[in-house]
Amino acid sequence: DATVQHRLASVLPTAPLPCAAAALGDSAVVAAELAHDSTNLAYRAPLGGLLPGATATLRLKTCANDLQGVDLLVWDTADPLAHAPTHTLALSPTLASEYDIWAGSVAAPVAGGNQWYQFRLNDGGSAGYFQPLSGSAGPGQWSASLQAPAWLLPTLPGHALFVPLIIRP
Repeated sequence: DATVQHRLASVLPTAPLPCAAAALGDSAVVAAELAHDSTNLAYRAPLGGLLPGATATLRLKTCANDLQGVDLLVWDTADPLAHAPTHTLALSPTLASEYDIWAGSVAAPVAGGNQWYQFRLNDGGSAGYFQPLSGSAGPGQWSASLQAPAWLLPTLPGHALFVPLIIRP
């Protein structure tokens, strides 16, 4: 007996690529594709504490051709009055598939102490910021404004100086 064969096909809509909206100079960033995790060797090497004067390489992943520049802003906690970054380092991008990997190395303070950092993302005259989620550890978070380090001393009226008082038994 004769058989009838049918060829069936299904067409599913394709999702847009995550970085399809990336464009240089548009004053926008594809925030969902930003990545930095200070507890992952892909983004920070070496992990853990550094000896005074040793360097760490920090990396930020962005969509390819999404940003005109990325700066690494570093504060030394040894200077509690430093509202501006102690160091600013322009990072260089390397293309990896559909992403740019922005990388740079920063030295630990020679005198010891901690450092706090975040990335400034520049595009089309606008800036945004990306920093580790919890202090200086863990995955990152996006912010449209600069996040002041939590350890900065408060600003008092009349430019009065705040001096913490430590009482020891």
